[in-house]
Amino acid sequence: MTQLRLSGLTKSFGGFQAIKGVDLGVEKGEFCALLGPSGCGKSTLLRLIAGLEDATAGRIEIAGRDVTQAEPSERQIAMVFQSYALYPHMTVAENIAFSLEAAGVAKAPRLEKAAEVAKLLHLDELLTRKPAALSGGQRQRVAIGRALVRDPAVFLFDEPLSNLDALLRVQMRIELSNLHREIGATMVYVTHDQVEAMTMADKIVVMSGGEVQQVGSPMELYENPANRFVAGFIGNPAMNFWREGDHEIGLRPEDLHLASEGLKGRIRLVERLGATTLLHVQTDKGLICVQAPGKAAATLGAEVAIAWDASRAYRFDTAGRRL
Repeated sequence: MTQLRLSGLTKSFGGFQAIKGVDLGVEKGEFCALLGPSGCGKSTLLRLIAGLEDATAGRIEIAGRDVTQAEPSERQIAMVFQSYALYPHMTVAENIAFSLEAAGVAKAPRLEKAAEVAKLLHLDELLTRKPAALSGGQRQRVAIGRALVRDPAVFLFDEPLSNLDALLRVQMRIELSNLHREIGATMVYVTHDQVEAMTMADKIVVMSGGEVQQVGSPMELYENPANRFVAGFIGNPAMNFWREGDHEIGLRPEDLHLASEGLKGRIRLVERLGATTLLHVQTDKGLICVQAPGKAAATLGAEVAIAWDASRAYRFDTAGRRL
């Protein structure tokens, strides 16, 4: 069952078209990531779904109901923002239960529901604390709990992990993925971080310039990119590109290796990452990144040759379309 459907959705700000006729379906229970660089339109699209922006054209359906003109409170959505936006004078329990209080739910059942959600998020021992006494990860879990307690048709996340440090982001990715599996909720998650999208989402929507470039599972996008933009955006380290005749060649760093014969170049940078080593080699095709084993012998400034299996090469025309 399709829980969220966007049809021809468009948003203009004056003469600038931020969203250009987006069509998208998100199935019930699916974790869908909106992925793209800053300014691609992903947050604007999320705000349109939430009702925080009015659509210029098109249609939004949630749980089979047209909500294009509905108020945010009527859309059966709950949103988690980049900032935690917790009430500092309220306890964890009160923050989680606040939306139920605003909806007129009696004190006993709303605190019971808050305790239930807190247990799910491993916050049950922190219910009496206030936000100032919590870590960043705990505050974000309280913000998620405030959304969960409403039991919405669709959860909307707007880069919720961007304020956390690297270790906490990894931990929260695991917790969000586990939460999604436990409750089977429909989630739409905005991020510019492809690692977040690749590790958590069932479906990724890659956006650029207000348009959907490609929709697919993480590995579908990685192995079968529709165009150069998707090929270059998905994958870390990024795909290498160079011009060859009337088209462009794309090769991922892990599909290249040093050999006795091949594309000649000089090592300009060696990045030791433990299990792998990245070699940045200056060639007449440009700077090429090669992913080698962690203990690979490599000397800064050394002349090397790069080789690859031709079957692993991607080809694009000069407009960036996959050939």
